[in-house]
Amino acid sequence: PMVRHMVKEFEMRKSAAMHERSRIHQSGIINPSSLYKYKFDDRIFKAVTSTPEGKNHGLVFFIDCSGSMQHVFGTVIEQTVLMASFCQMVKIPFRIFGFTNMGLGRRHDSAIGREILDEYERINRMRKVQDEKEGDISMDHSMRFYEFFNDKMTKREFQRMGEFLISLSDMGHCPVPLSGTPLNETILLGIDLVRDFQNQYGLDICNTILLTDGDSSSGGNVLTYETYMDRDNIPRKTKKYHTVTAQDLVTYHHPKSGTVWTKTNVKGANRYNRRNWRNVPTSNLLQFFEKCTGQNIIGINIFPKFNYYMAQDLDVDIEQARSTMRKSGYLASAGAKGYSKLFSVPNKNLTITDESESKFSQLESGAKTSSITRSFKSMANKRKSQRMFLTEFVSMVA
Repeated sequence: PMVRHMVKEFEMRKSAAMHERSRIHQSGIINPSSLYKYKFDDRIFKAVTSTPEGKNHGLVFFIDCSGSMQHVFGTVIEQTVLMASFCQMVKIPFRIFGFTNMGLGRRHDSAIGREILDEYERINRMRKVQDEKEGDISMDHSMRFYEFFNDKMTKREFQRMGEFLISLSDMGHCPVPLSGTPLNETILLGIDLVRDFQNQYGLDICNTILLTDGDSSSGGNVLTYETYMDRDNIPRKTKKYHTVTAQDLVTYHHPKSGTVWTKTNVKGANRYNRRNWRNVPTSNLLQFFEKCTGQNIIGINIFPKFNYYMAQDLDVDIEQARSTMRKSGYLASAGAKGYSKLFSVPNKNLTITDESESKFSQLESGAKTSSITRSFKSMANKRKSQRMFLTEFVSMVA
């Protein structure tokens, strides 16, 4: 039902957009039934309505597979399957990836784990040989993408993958090794991935969705060289990665597309403000992503409880934000933290089936009217909040 609701909203908005672009033209052929009014009305020609073709849509999802997601990973997998089903039903190209890094202490997890770690060490040895240039952005080379779904899968492959992911999460297992949150690396590598995806399908609209539960654990710092005097009073250079803050003026350059974008400094920014620690590099890279791809990048931030620091990051009043979440089940912030739009969603509201629905279905015959009313309202409110979030989400991607 939820997928069908999303499909209906998507098709309605596409139809409305096409209707807005439609134009009525006179064909030059006289309409005999209108000929009698030629003295007072010039519109005696047959009219032709032309509607331009709809735009090609595509979606790319990046799902956070960090260790802190473990308690909600089953719910996230359900949402992933729901989104994949939506894309499949409306027949738009899509890719869904999980992203994480391999914890370096997990050498004995599996054969593939050892293989990935060996590759990581090989890359590090190569990097030591190569000269790094000043201004390079730091990257965690142990980060990995895991492709869960794509539009090229057969119906049988799609069904088997969905069953595999949900069955594993139901048993308390994760399909990929959960580790860190290389969000900054995902944004940087996602630029080329999304651009290639756009070109492959000739997409006019290609929205990118990042679903995560926190800040990036690495990446985004800028390589600098500092000069110091050694014991013999000889100047030496030492390598250092500078953490980008809101006070810095930084210019980003994407070699393949030739895109250059400068993030100016923020006047009066506190260098030691919490948001300068991790959010500034991520915010810069998100805006740079939009410049390079020309497309929206949407964030879905899931959390157990909305706290003061989250309100500070979003620059909102905490009580007002909590009130909005109680009413609608989520908070939508345009332009927050560098995203085109950021949805802040309590993890309990991501659940597709909930206790209120089961309680309503388990009511015995002869139950009091008040009990039936409370159970029905509880179930209806839960469905309503889910529909409101999905409606706004679909309106964003349509």
